[in-house]
Amino acid sequence: MAASGDWPVRNEEDRATLTSRADVLLAVSRGLVAAGFEVIDVHDAEMPGRIAFSLGGTPDWVAPLVGAPAPDSLTYRRGERWPVKSVETAEIRTLVEGGRQSVAIRGHQIDVTVEGDLVVVPAYGRTVTVLPGPTRSY
Repeated sequence: MAASGDWPVRNEEDRATLTSRADVLLAVSRGLVAAGFEVIDVHDAEMPGRIAFSLGGTPDWVAPLVGAPAPDSLTYRRGERWPVKSVETAEIRTLVEGGRQSVAIRGHQIDVTVEGDLVVVPAYGRTVTVLPGPTRSY
């Protein structure tokens, strides 16, 4: 997975933050949390100006986030110059332990429960079609 590769750092402050405080890495793709890993180690990569993450398994408390919409604080926006987001672990734990993630789109209400289940309430007069999701391969 790309999350385990080398990542650029903008400056020494970013390097210090990531090497001293990174304990969980969440991979976000297209607005969804694609995977979550325990960070075993953060070290300088072979290429100057980059760091590398040594990753472990998915912590139990992170698992409900996988497949769920990523919080705005974790979502990369087009035009941002750095793809890495540093967020306090307590903020992420609050998302997991604090209840559902919700979004309203064109009259539809979509919720992801803490357990990772999807709850959809369609707009008046609309229907819901459920298609099989992708299989995971790690």
